[in-house]
Amino acid sequence: FEEELQDKATSLYKENYNVSRVDIVKEILCQFEKLYLDYIEKDDKKEVLDICRQYSAIINKEIYVIKNDQKELVDCIGINEEGNLIIKNKDGKLEEIMSGEVSIRGVKGYV
Repeated sequence: FEEELQDKATSLYKENYNVSRVDIVKEILCQFEKLYLDYIEKDDKKEVLDICRQYSAIINKEIYVIKNDQKELVDCIGINEEGNLIIKNKDGKLEEIMSGEVSIRGVKGYV
C-alpha cells in the first residue's frame, strides 16, 4: 500500500490468510442466496435488515441527502422494517428515504 494508507488499509494476504478469491466469492453468493430465499419464500427480511443495521456506514451519522440539485444535511437515524432509511432533518422532522430517490453522501464526501 502507499505510505498514506499503510496504517489504514489491509488485505487478506497482509493478515496471513491464504484464501482464494473464488472461495470468497462462492461463500458470499451462498450466503446471499440463503438470505434471498428466506425473503422470497418466507417473506422474512429480519436477518437482512439486522445485517444492514449492524454494518451500516451511515446510521447515527450526519449525511447529505441529495434530491435533484438540492443538498440537505440530515441525521441518519436508522432503517425501518421495510428497508427504508429513516432520517431527521434540521427541523426535527422524521422522513423515510427509499432507494432511487436520493444520492447519499457523508459530510466529508462519499461514505
